[in-house]
Amino acid sequence: MYSKKTFDSKVFKNKDFTKESFEGSRLSDCTFLNCNLSNVSFSQASPQGVVFKGCKILGVDFSRCNTLLLDFTFDHSTISMSTFSALNLKGVLFDSCEVFDCDFIQTNLSNSDFKNSNLRGSRFQNCDLS
Repeated sequence: MYSKKTFDSKVFKNKDFTKESFEGSRLSDCTFLNCNLSNVSFSQASPQGVVFKGCKILGVDFSRCNTLLLDFTFDHSTISMSTFSALNLKGVLFDSCEVFDCDFIQTNLSNSDFKNSNLRGSRFQNCDLS
């Protein structure tokens, strides 16, 4: 339903996207507000300027996104058992998030901000944390 589509400045509010697929979609300046994104596929999706606010994100492999112009922000969200490996997340904001058991392997996190976030159980290996 959401695969191979273009979403510009779309606000998704209080939606349950469990197991949905945004595969191959372009999301530009979109906001997910209080959404459940458990086990969502973003394979080859292009998130640019996407904000996740108050969301539950479980088991999402962000490393499968199209990395060209990849840009997102996480605000007051719970992110668990998700993968951010081998991505350029330079300057990405994780504000007041619970980032539990996530993988950041060979991830560029330079100038990223995890302010007021709990990183319990998350793995950072060979990352740029400058």
